[in-house]
Amino acid sequence: MENTNVLQQNIVTSLGLDSLPEDEQVRILDEIGRVIHQRVVLRVLDELSDEDKNTFDELLGKRGNNQNIIALFLKEKLPNLDRIVEEETAGFKAQAQEFMKRATGPASPSQGG
Repeated sequence: MENTNVLQQNIVTSLGLDSLPEDEQVRILDEIGRVIHQRVVLRVLDELSDEDKNTFDELLGKRGNNQNIIALFLKEKLPNLDRIVEEETAGFKAQAQEFMKRATGPASPSQGG
């Protein structure tokens, strides 16, 4: 997916990970992907009806390995799924950027605070 590559590069650059070796970047992006996935699942669960949550749970149990069926179900029930993914990705990125800024910022408040 071309958008995924652009998004990954954007995250790598915006979090200052581009100076790391490529294998380390891949490892970190994998972890970031897991966190974003968890955020999306929690948001999806908030937006699904109780009946749809039960169906979703059944799909995960029966067809957990078939991501296509799960994605089709979610897109049918949540036409705004792509927007949810974008929002959760942007939210994670903003939080991570703020964390990195604090972690690498000046040691004392008098230095540019």
